[in-house]
Amino acid sequence: MSIPSKYHYSIILSMTFVLAACSLLYELLLAQTISFLASHTVMWYSLTIGIYIAAMGWGAFWCERVVGRFEQSVLLLRVEFALCALGSLSVCVIYFFHLWASYFWINGIMVGLYAIPFFLAYLFFVVSIGVLSGWEFPLLMKMAQDIKDDERVVNKILAMDYFGSLTAGLIFPLVLLPHCELITIGFITALINLLIAGLIYFCYAKPHLKKFYGRLLAGLGLFLLFCFIRLDAVHQYFLQKFYYYEEQMETLADVLKPMKGFPAVERVSSAYQKIDLVRSPSMPSPFGELIEIYSRKYQQQPRLPRDYVLYIDGIFQFWTNFEELYHEYFAHIPVVLNDQVPESVLILGAGDGLLLREIIKYQQVKRITLVDIDAMVVEWAQTHPVMAQTNQNAFDDPRVRVLIEDAYQFVRRTDEKYDAIYMDFPAPENYHISKLYSREFYTFVRKSLKPDGYVVLDAPFLAMKGNTSALARDPFDADWLVYYHTIKAAGFQTVKPFFTRLENDQPQALKILKDQIGDAHRLIVREANMGGARQQKEIIGADNIARHMLGDFVNDYTQRFVMLRADSRDLNMVYKDFGITFDVLDKKRFELSVSGPQGQDFQQTLNKKYLNSVMRPVIPDLSNWYTLKIIY
Repeated sequence: MSIPSKYHYSIILSMTFVLAACSLLYELLLAQTISFLASHTVMWYSLTIGIYIAAMGWGAFWCERVVGRFEQSVLLLRVEFALCALGSLSVCVIYFFHLWASYFWINGIMVGLYAIPFFLAYLFFVVSIGVLSGWEFPLLMKMAQDIKDDERVVNKILAMDYFGSLTAGLIFPLVLLPHCELITIGFITALINLLIAGLIYFCYAKPHLKKFYGRLLAGLGLFLLFCFIRLDAVHQYFLQKFYYYEEQMETLADVLKPMKGFPAVERVSSAYQKIDLVRSPSMPSPFGELIEIYSRKYQQQPRLPRDYVLYIDGIFQFWTNFEELYHEYFAHIPVVLNDQVPESVLILGAGDGLLLREIIKYQQVKRITLVDIDAMVVEWAQTHPVMAQTNQNAFDDPRVRVLIEDAYQFVRRTDEKYDAIYMDFPAPENYHISKLYSREFYTFVRKSLKPDGYVVLDAPFLAMKGNTSALARDPFDADWLVYYHTIKAAGFQTVKPFFTRLENDQPQALKILKDQIGDAHRLIVREANMGGARQQKEIIGADNIARHMLGDFVNDYTQRFVMLRADSRDLNMVYKDFGITFDVLDKKRFELSVSGPQGQDFQQTLNKKYLNSVMRPVIPDLSNWYTLKIIY
C-alpha cells in the first residue's frame, strides 16, 4: 500500500491522537476494574493513575535506550500488537484472579494473604500496559521528526496527545461506562490498537517483514472477532462466577468451570451503576423453614417472587424472600415512635419501590415524593416483573410523585416542608456516597422538615478499623460515633437508633433446629476475632447448638436505623396499632427493636474527630482499602 509522503505527517499526528485516547482508556479501565472488585474508588483510582503514569515514564526512558537499534515503525508495530493482546485480556484475567481469591477466602486458605495474587495480577497489567504506552510517544515523535523537519513537531505531537486524552476522558464516563461492560471496553480499546497496528503494517512495514506481521495481525483480528461474537457468553460467565461462586467451589479446578445449570444474571447499566438481578439458590434446610416461621408473607401471598437478589455495583440491596423484615421495620417503627401518621412524606433513594410499598399502606398519607438519582432503577422497579410484583406496583399509587434527581441537590434547593423524610442510600463505601451521610446533607434535610416531623435513615454498619463483623459488634461502637456526632452537628436534638431484631428464643424455630441437629452434641465453629483472623470455638449439647444456630440466624438479619427529630420531645415507646397488616413486625419485635439506650444518652460532647463533612470526610474508613469485594 503506497501513500503519498505528504500525508505521512498527518497520519502520525492522527495516530498520536488515537493512541493517547487508548492509553487513557486503559488507565481508566484498570482503575474502574480494581475499584469495582476492591471498593474505595478514590484510593484505587489514585493508585492506578500514579502507578500507570510512573510506568509510562519508565517506558519512555527505556525506549530511548533501544530506539536506535530498530526502525521506529517496527517497534511501534510490536508495541501495538502487545497492547492489543494485554488490553483485551486484562479485565478477564483480573476477574479470574478475583475468583481464585474468592475460593481461598471461602475455604479458609491463605488467611490474611488470599488477596495477594489478585493484586499482583492487577499490578502486572497496570505496569505492563503503562510501560508499553510510554513507548508510543517517543516513537511517534521520532517518526514525525524523520518525516518533517519542523521545530513545531514536538508541540503538535504534544497537542494531539493532550487532545486524545481529553477525548477519552469524556468518552469513558459518558458513553462507554453507562452502555458497555468493562470487558467490552477492553476489547474495543484493543481493537483500536489493532487497527493502528494494521495502519502501520500497510504503510510502513518492509516487504520482508510483512509475512510474519501479517499472520500476527490476522491472528489477533480473528481472536477479537471471536471475543465479540461470544461477548454475551463471556459477560454471563463472569457474572455467574461472581455471584454463584460459593455453589461450585469445592476444588481450585472448579474456579474455571462454566456454571452450567445456573440461571442467567440479569444486568442493566446506567450512567451511575451496574444493576444485577440474581436468581439465588434456595436457602438450605432448615434456614428456609425458619424464615417461614418469622414471616407470614408467603402464607398470605404465595405467588410473590422467591429466591431473587438485587445487587448494585456488586453490593447487596435486598433478597425477595425476606426483604419485608428490613422494609417493615424501616417504614413503620418510626410511625409508632412518632405516635402519628405523617401526611406528607419525602423518600430519598429507595428507587426499588419496596419502602414506598410500605408507606402507601397508610391511608392518612396524602403526598409522597420519591427522589432517586438513577432513572434506570426506577424504570426497572416499575417494568420488570419480579421487581414490580415485589413492590406490588407501588409506583402506580396516585399519591406518588417521582423525581429523578440527586438527593443532595434536591434537599439543598427545595422549599417544601415534609412531615416525614426517609433516607435509604447505599452504604458509604466511597466518597461520592459519603456526602449523603454528611453534616451538610443532614442540615439541608433538617431544614426540609416540619417542626413536628421526623427523619429516619438506614445506618449501615461501616467498615471501621478494628471492628469485626456487624453481627458481633456493639451497636454503639466506632461507626456509631460517626453517625451520632455528624447528626448532632446538623442540629438534630433527638437521635434514636433502632434495629431489625427478632426473638432468638422462638420455640418452633428451636424445635426445627433440634430436629435438624439430630444426635449431634458437639459443634466446631470458626468465628472472626478482632484482628479479622478466624478462630475455632466448640459448642457442646444439642440445646446449646440449636440456640447458637438460631442466634446466628437472627444476627444475620440485624440492620440498624436511626430516627431523628429537630426537637427533644420524648418518643412514644409503647406499641400502637395503626391498622396495618404486617408480615414480620409485631408488638414483641417492636419492643426488641427499640430497646436499649436512647441515642442522645450515648454521648453528649461533640467530637470533630468523628464528624463526617463534605469538606472533610471521615467515611469511608480506608484502613481496609485492600479488602476485596466478595459476595458471601
